[in-house]
Formats: sequence, structure tokens, C-alpha cells
Amino acid sequence: MAPGAALAAPATECSGTLTGGTSGNLRIPDGATCTLEGVTVQGMIKVGEGATLLTDESTISMNVMARDAASVRLIDTVVLGEINLQRTSGPIVIGPEGCAVDPIADGNIVLINNDGTIAVCFMNLRNLIVQGNSKRIGLFSNIVSNNLIVTKNTGRAIHVRDNEVGRNILVTQNTSWKKIAVKDNTVTGNIRCTGNAIDPTVVDNTVGGAYLGQCAL
Repeated sequence: MAPGAALAAPATECSGTLTGGTSGNLRIPDGATCTLEGVTVQGMIKVGEGATLLTDESTISMNVMARDAASVRLIDTVVLGEINLQRTSGPIVIGPEGCAVDPIADGNIVLINNDGTIAVCFMNLRNLIVQGNSKRIGLFSNIVSNNLIVTKNTGRAIHVRDNEVGRNILVTQNTSWKKIAVKDNTVTGNIRCTGNAIDPTVVDNTVGGAYLGQCAL
């Protein structure tokens, strides 16, 4: 299906479980829960307010977008567009089940102003941007071709570990009060840390550029 046709097609509402087969655009109504098991979505997914999206071994050909959702869990799922989640109230999990496979997000992952814990692991993507979130954050073993940016988060702890980053890691203006850890990453460019409430713990990274700001060794 051509991208224009997918955008023009009316969205199918999902408020239960879909298995196998293919579908065009999907919309999860406000407050509903949609579970995708082995589904190919030939379009985009829009998650409504207070809604939950659960996917397992699925493929999404365009974007996953959510504003004020309850929870989003993308497990062993290939996303060929962007994942953009903002103000989610519950957990966000993006990655494999038990590290069995390496799913991809061919665009960016942008997580802004979410209120649940966040775990992003074993993803292959362009940019990973995590901003203004209020709970614990773990970014583990991702391949990021451009920048990994963690900024203005307020949760208890941030862990950035075992990532391969093609440009820079930027950790700025976070008010996490217990721990900010940047560990075991491989970075072509710089690791720059500025304006954080506590100095990050920076251990065992491989850096092609320099350690800057609060991350200077």
C-alpha cells in the first residue's frame, strides 16, 4: 500500500485483541486497550487518551503516536516510522521480550512529559529523545545512528548503558535526585552533561570525541 493511501484510508478502531493478518491505520479509542499479536499494520497507530497499546511480534509501517495515553508496550515490534509518545501516565516499554530479537524504529523515538517508568532497549533508530518525564528511565543496549538526548527529566534515576551512538550523548538539565548513570556506551562524538541537579556517574564509556561539562573526567 502506498503511504498516501495509508494516510487517506479511514482508521480501524481497536479495543480488543487482533491476531495475524494485516490492517490499515489503527486508532485506539479513549480509555480502550488494544493488543496486537503478530499483526502487520499498513499505516499508522494513534493511541487515544487513557488508552493502552500492547504489541507483540508485530510490524507497523508508519508512525506510533500517543498523547495522554495510559501505557504503551511495543514488544518485538518493528516500527518503520516514528514512535512519538507524550504525557503517557503508565509504563512505556519498547524493545524485545527477553532480548530474543532486535526490533527497529526506523525513525526516531521521542518520549516527552510521560508520567510512567520508561524502558527502551535493543532498538535500532536514528535519534532517541527523552524529555520532561517524571519517573525512572532506563535506556539500554540501543543502536542510535545520530544523537541520544536525555533532558529536563525529574524522576528518581536515569540509566544510560551499553548504547552505541553515532554522534553524541547529551544529558542536560535533569533534576533526578538519586542517580544519573552513563555507563559502558560507545560514542563516536561527545558525551556532554550540563545543568543536571547531580553530577552524572560516568564509567567505562568508549568516546571518539570528548567528555564535556559535568561528564568531564
